[in-house]
Amino acid sequence: MRTLWFSVLVVAILLSSGVSVAANPIILDCRAELKEQIVAIPAGSELIAPAGGCEWVVSKTTILNTNNITLRGVHARMRDRFVRVVLIVNADGFRMFDCVFTGNRGTIFKKQRR
Repeated sequence: MRTLWFSVLVVAILLSSGVSVAANPIILDCRAELKEQIVAIPAGSELIAPAGGCEWVVSKTTILNTNNITLRGVHARMRDRFVRVVLIVNADGFRMFDCVFTGNRGTIFKKQRR
């Protein structure tokens, strides 16, 4: 009975605090474009890089408008000579953990840098 009471208390605290917990984490596909996977997910989702990891080459700006999204373990690098913002977040509750985004400064001409 004590364990049940504690479990109910924890759930009540989470619900009242507005913290969302992803029901089913989505494992990203290394062969698919990262942008398409990020923009297609429903609110409250958690996207996780697969075990063993992979690195996506980013060549398009991703605009995220979906609330309460978590990215975990994503490794991406910008395509050579790509001169745009990689990720724009227009949503509440966005979280990133253990992610690495690598720039491409060495491939950009000085006149293109800001």
